[in-house]
Amino acid sequence: MIRAGLAGAPTEVDVLVVGLGVTGAGVALDAVTRGLSVLAVDAHDLAFGTSRWSSKMVHGGLRYLAKGQVGVAHESAVERGILMEVTAPHLTRSMPMVIPINSSMSRLQGGLARAGLRAGDLLRRGARTDAETLPQPRHMSATETLAMVPALRPSGLRGGLLGWDGQLEDDARLVVTMGRTAADHWPTESRPRVIDALARVTRDLHALPLEDCPFDRRLEVSIPEAMEAQVDLADLDPERRGWSRERLVAELLSDRPEQEDLVVCHGDLCLPNVLVDPDSFAVTGVIDAGRLGIADRWTDLAIATRSLASPQNPQFGEWAAQRYLTAYGVSLDIQKCDYYRLLDEFF
Repeated sequence: MIRAGLAGAPTEVDVLVVGLGVTGAGVALDAVTRGLSVLAVDAHDLAFGTSRWSSKMVHGGLRYLAKGQVGVAHESAVERGILMEVTAPHLTRSMPMVIPINSSMSRLQGGLARAGLRAGDLLRRGARTDAETLPQPRHMSATETLAMVPALRPSGLRGGLLGWDGQLEDDARLVVTMGRTAADHWPTESRPRVIDALARVTRDLHALPLEDCPFDRRLEVSIPEAMEAQVDLADLDPERRGWSRERLVAELLSDRPEQEDLVVCHGDLCLPNVLVDPDSFAVTGVIDAGRLGIADRWTDLAIATRSLASPQNPQFGEWAAQRYLTAYGVSLDIQKCDYYRLLDEFF
């Protein structure tokens, strides 16, 4: 769990991590997934200095290749591809890099620049990163180069070379996500009790009187809001990856359930948003309740089961999603489950 201060912190652990930048958070996450007990501390906070000092680059190892470190360069390119296509596509983007070609650049210098970009693309291919994620490098005319970099002097400009690398949209959020994932990692023997605790808090929330809830999240409210929402197409669920916004909207309108089983819903009931005491397994609170309101119970059930069964949450899995539904007391409604996961893509 994440908390301020060292009060109540364990005095004996397998691994002590000092400093919670991206390296410290990564070490903590790696250690807990190996079954080790971890205490991670920082003088300030998670990612305290990250945004001030980081270039936010997710580079593919070209600088290592320039030093002849081929193995390290390949490993870096593989890690970049995993981060951009699997782990955090919603936190990364492709970043264009332009090398201007002007009258002061010799043929040798131009040839070396082209060779460097081609070598970087070979690393991308070797890492099996899709060209849609990181496009291939290419030559640009002087007009196109000026359009991309208006600050360049046009006199003597013969064109440019365009290459691509990765960049984080929000590096601090990546570090915080890694830290939360490490803190949320449960020992094998504790996981069934965590799932049961999630089912209990879902039942308790859904048992609240509707008349006591002032927030309306029924489809007649949520669908118009979805029509106005900006969808992050890079962060779609795997089964909808590559869909256009138009296709998402068409499915949302055509597959709308005829009836709603209304209860008080959290709105984003995934395991990271539920605080479970590691000793008693009692739920001590929930967070990120900005979409709380009256809605179909599958608004919560669909998101909770997706969170438990996600490949990005390997400590649980399909067995956990089934246990959760059984403990809650319902059978899987595939149609509603799919629909409310689709609706969640808009928020």
